[in-house]
Amino acid sequence: MSTKNKLWSLEFIKILLITLCVFIAYYMQMTTLPMYVQALGGNAVVAGLITAVLTIASLVSRPIIGTVIDKNKRTPILIAGILLFSIASFCYSIFIYIWLIVMVRCIQGIGFAIFSTTSATMVSDVVEDEFLAEGIGYYGITSSLTQAIAPAIGLTLVQVIGYQRMFFIATILAVLGMILTYFVSYEKGIEVKKMTKETNTKTKYNTNLLLPAFVMLLVAFAQGSISSFLPMYAKLQGISNISLYFTVNAIFLILSRLVGGRLLRKVGHTFVVSLGMMSLIGALLLISISTHLGMFILAAAFYGFGYGLVQPTINVVTINIAEKSQKGIATATFYASIDAGYGVGSILWGFVAAILGYKYIYICAAMFVMLGFLAYHLFVKKKLRSNI
Repeated sequence: MSTKNKLWSLEFIKILLITLCVFIAYYMQMTTLPMYVQALGGNAVVAGLITAVLTIASLVSRPIIGTVIDKNKRTPILIAGILLFSIASFCYSIFIYIWLIVMVRCIQGIGFAIFSTTSATMVSDVVEDEFLAEGIGYYGITSSLTQAIAPAIGLTLVQVIGYQRMFFIATILAVLGMILTYFVSYEKGIEVKKMTKETNTKTKYNTNLLLPAFVMLLVAFAQGSISSFLPMYAKLQGISNISLYFTVNAIFLILSRLVGGRLLRKVGHTFVVSLGMMSLIGALLLISISTHLGMFILAAAFYGFGYGLVQPTINVVTINIAEKSQKGIATATFYASIDAGYGVGSILWGFVAAILGYKYIYICAAMFVMLGFLAYHLFVKKKLRSNI
C-alpha cells in the first residue's frame, strides 16, 4: 500500500479522527445510560445489566467480526459498525421502556465491537511494521483521552439539556465519524484486494494467538479490580478525592504510550513487557497497603505507566504472531480477551471482597499479573515471527 510509508500518514490521521468521534459518543453514554435507566425506574441491578449486556455482546461477536474483516474490505465493515452504534444511540433518545433500552444496548455492543475491531485492524494496515507499536499507542491515547473527558461532557449535557438531547448529540458525533469514513481511501490499492483473495483460502484459526490473548486476559482481570472496586476500597479507608487516582493514572497512561513505541523499537518487546508488568505488580501491591491518598496517587502513576506499556505491546505481539492475512482475527482475539477479563474479573473480585476483604483483591490481582508475566516469557515470546 502506497500510504503505508510512515507513521503520520494522512490515512492514519483520518482513522484517528473517526475513532475520536465515535469514542467520545461511546464514553458519553457509558456513565449516563445507567443513570438514565435508574431515572426511568430501574434499580441498581438493571443499571449494572446495561454495562454487562454491552460487554457480553462485544465479547461474543468479536471472533465472528475478525473473520469477516479478514475476508472483506475494512471500510464497509467500519461503516456498518458505526451505523449500528448510531442507530442505538438515537433509540436511547426516544425510548422510555427499560426492556427496549436493554435490547438496544445489545445491538450497540455489537456495533461498537465491529467498529473498534475494524478501526484497530485498519491502524495495523496503514502503519509500517517498524512503527506499529507507536501507531497502536496513539490509537490507545485517543481512547484514553476520550475516556477521561467524555463522561464529564455527557454528565454536563444531562444537567444542561437532559438525557434525550444528550443521546441525540452523541448520535450526531457518531454520524460525523461515519461521514469521515468516506474519505478513507487506502483500500483502493491492489494489495488489499490480493490480501482479501488469499484470506478466502486461509481460514484456519491460528491457535498461537490464544497465548498473548491469555496474557492480556490476566492483565485485564487485574484492571477489573481497579475500575470496579477501587472507589469503594478507598472509601472504606476513609480516603476522599479518590478521583485524583484516575486523573493521575490517565496522565501516566498517555505518557507511557507516547514513549512506549519508541522504547519497543530500541530495546525490544521482552524488556517493555517485563518493565510494564513489574510496574503493574508494584502498583497493585502498593494499593493493597495504601492508607492515605498519597500512596494511592503513587500507585496510580505506576499502574498507568505499566498498563500503557503492556497493552499496546501485547497488541503488537498478537498481530506479529498472526499471518498477514489474519490481522482482523488477531485484533478480535486481543480485544475479546480484554472484554472477558473485565467482565469475569469484575465478578471474581466481588467474591474475593465478600470472602477475604478489599485488600486481598489487589494482592490476588498482582498474582494474576505475575502469572501473565511468567506465561509471556515461557510461551509467548518464542512464537514471534520477528524480533520486534
